[in-house]
Amino acid sequence: MWPAAISAAYIAAVVPFFVNARYRLPIMPIALALAAVTMTAVAHRLWRGVREERRRAWATVAAFAAVWMVSHAVFRGPLAVQTGTASEERHRGMALYRDGRFEEAVAAYRRSLGEKESSITRNNLANALKQLGRFDEARAEYENALRLNPQSAVAWYNVGNFRFEVEKDADGAREAYEHATRFAPEMAAAQYKLGTVLASLGRSADARWAFERCVAAAKPDDPLIPLARRALQQLP
Repeated sequence: MWPAAISAAYIAAVVPFFVNARYRLPIMPIALALAAVTMTAVAHRLWRGVREERRRAWATVAAFAAVWMVSHAVFRGPLAVQTGTASEERHRGMALYRDGRFEEAVAAYRRSLGEKESSITRNNLANALKQLGRFDEARAEYENALRLNPQSAVAWYNVGNFRFEVEKDADGAREAYEHATRFAPEMAAAQYKLGTVLASLGRSADARWAFERCVAAAKPDDPLIPLARRALQQLP
């Protein structure tokens, strides 16, 4: 009997919570109304109830006070929510980067790194610095990202872009893209960029192979597919 009752009570408490959370229903007015009814009943018993009812009411008040004090101590102490964590700052930087607010993105990434070292954050910081034209700093941050994770395909891909677009170093870009495709063969963008660099170096056979792997790795609706097919048609 008791296990069934406990299970029913648990379901009755949990299911409405998730239903309300899923559909964004306004649960707070209902919760406040129930709290008001409860406090009114407690106040009535304290004021006009018989001795036994008053004793129970005072016990209820004491229990609420004890729960509040314990919760306050716990959630302000060992379980306190940390504001401005490394992950939060990194995601803030990513949002700022998408909005084109690169200076603010740099600041957010640096705050994130102040909390926790990360290859991903170093790579993101380098991208933001590149957008600001601070190329020496960007190069250093790409190197830091690869030092922390030498097998990061994303970092190698961005290094390839940096070498090809900023430093005009096609052979260095080829090396970086080859690293990226080795660590993530399914990365269609890296395959396409590798094909582009190889074509610029006159290595048509290798470029053809890279473009074909790009088409094979890309999702059906990836805009890289028509670009890679056009590039294949243009190869000698």
